[in-house]
Amino acid sequence: MGIPAPRVVDLLLTYDCNCRCAYCFVKDRGARVAMTAATLDRAIDFLFTESRDELELVFLGGEPTLELGLIERAVLRARRWARTCGKRVSFSMTTNLVRMTVPTAMTLASWGVRYLVSVDGVGERHDRARPCIEVPSAFAVIERMIPRLRALQDPMGARVTPTPATVRWLAADLTRLAEIGFNYFIVSPATGVPWADQDLDEFVTQLSSYAAARPRGPHGRPTPVLGDYDEGVPARGWGCGAGRGRYAIDPQGRLFACARFAQLDADRGLALGDIYSGIDPAGPIARFQDERTASRPRCAACDLRAECLGGCPAVNLDATSSLVDPAPDECRFNRAMSAVRHALTSGSPVSSRPFVC
Repeated sequence: MGIPAPRVVDLLLTYDCNCRCAYCFVKDRGARVAMTAATLDRAIDFLFTESRDELELVFLGGEPTLELGLIERAVLRARRWARTCGKRVSFSMTTNLVRMTVPTAMTLASWGVRYLVSVDGVGERHDRARPCIEVPSAFAVIERMIPRLRALQDPMGARVTPTPATVRWLAADLTRLAEIGFNYFIVSPATGVPWADQDLDEFVTQLSSYAAARPRGPHGRPTPVLGDYDEGVPARGWGCGAGRGRYAIDPQGRLFACARFAQLDADRGLALGDIYSGIDPAGPIARFQDERTASRPRCAACDLRAECLGGCPAVNLDATSSLVDPAPDECRFNRAMSAVRHALTSGSPVSSRPFVC
């Protein structure tokens, strides 16, 4: 088995964060754990040695803007590598925007770093979902900054993570966020919190309602609300790419299949290797290459087989101790998403029940 070359890599610059989101999957959220400059340098060197023609570096945390110095260091080193070996490199990150200023945004734009903003509602709903230890209202910062930032980055996207406590306002919140200046959304229910069937019904109703009335851009295309799902799920086999070209590097330099795996119990032996010795071909990397239907007996006869990627392997592992046996809530979320996709393509909302596979 060949080890897939890195194409998209999450760099976990820090576990520290200035927000305290209850559903956050970062185990040591708030802890002062950050990557050192030496580890970052070695990570960039390793990735360009192992990658092929293109590489995307995704700056994550915690909150990556707490480590702007590391972002600058990574960009400069990666650009030198790209010029030297004739490869293409791009940069992105997800941020809560609390530390963002116009000068910071101008600097990020000069570095070619694009960002997605985490927004979980409007006003107090966002502030309750994402309480901030640095400012009284994180949403007030977003509301003030987005119109200014649109001149530096367009399109401007929001990652929206509704919970059962906020889902009933989802359509109204997306409408308001579009008015503020966001022109595409990636909406996905929060994992790790209990969703009743009526909550998922509300999710489908709210997102379908917004999609039916959503604004259109200058080329006549409607505002995306589910990322790639607006165009349907391509037939690309099982799995999300974790361990198949997508990897993550934690602050200690260990290699994982994605950022979520870096947060699971290290005793499970999930590390694929490290930036010093590389990926161990005899280690768990082989488990991520299995696309056989026979390995997924629960999924083989499922009516959503053509549009489902099998659930998040990290969530699956945490819930079922298996990468390929889907967590029960993953199946329920996929049924809700299927109902939303149907509404997006047909223009008419449908019931998503029963939420079972």
